[in-house]
Amino acid sequence: MYNFPMKRGFTLIELLVTVLIIAILAGIALPMYQKSVQRSKYSTLMSLVNSMANASENYYLTHGVYAENFDDLDVSVPSGGTRGDINGMDLITYDWGFCNLGMQNNLMCANTQQINNNYQYYYKSGASGTKGFVCIAYTTDVTDRFNRICQSFSGRETPSITAASCRIPPNAVISCNVYKM
Repeated sequence: MYNFPMKRGFTLIELLVTVLIIAILAGIALPMYQKSVQRSKYSTLMSLVNSMANASENYYLTHGVYAENFDDLDVSVPSGGTRGDINGMDLITYDWGFCNLGMQNNLMCANTQQINNNYQYYYKSGASGTKGFVCIAYTTDVTDRFNRICQSFSGRETPSITAASCRIPPNAVISCNVYKM
C-alpha cells in the first residue's frame, strides 16, 4: 500500500466561497464608487459656474450691466474648447459638454457626455434682482441617476419644473427636470 503525501492547497469550495465574497463586495462598492465619481464631476461643474457667477456679479457691479461674453469676465474658462456664438449667446463647446453665457439671462455649464446634467446660474436684472442656481437633469425619469445627482445637491426629492423642451446647444431640444437650489 502506498502512502501518498497530502498536498497542501485550497479546495474548490474554498476558492468558490472566496470568489463569491469578492463578487458581493464588488457589487456593493462599484455603485457607490460610480456615484462618487458622478458627484465629483458635478462638483467640478458647480465650481466652474460659481466662479463664473462671481465674476459676472463683479462685472455687473463695475459696469452696471452683465457681461455678454466670457472674455469680459475675470475668470479662466477650461481650455480645449471651441468658441462660438449661437443665437446671441457666447458658447464654448468641449468634448465633455459646453458652457454658455447670455442665453435667457443666465450662464451655465453642462456635462452632456459623462453625467448628462448641467448646473446653471440665472439672474434677471441687476445685482439685487432675482438670481439663483438650478441643477438640470436631461431626463424626466426621477429615478434616473442624473436626477438623483440633482436631488442630492438641491435637497429636493421632486423637480421644481418638468419641462418638455429644454434646449441644449447647439440646437438639441430634449425633456428635462429642473431642481432649484
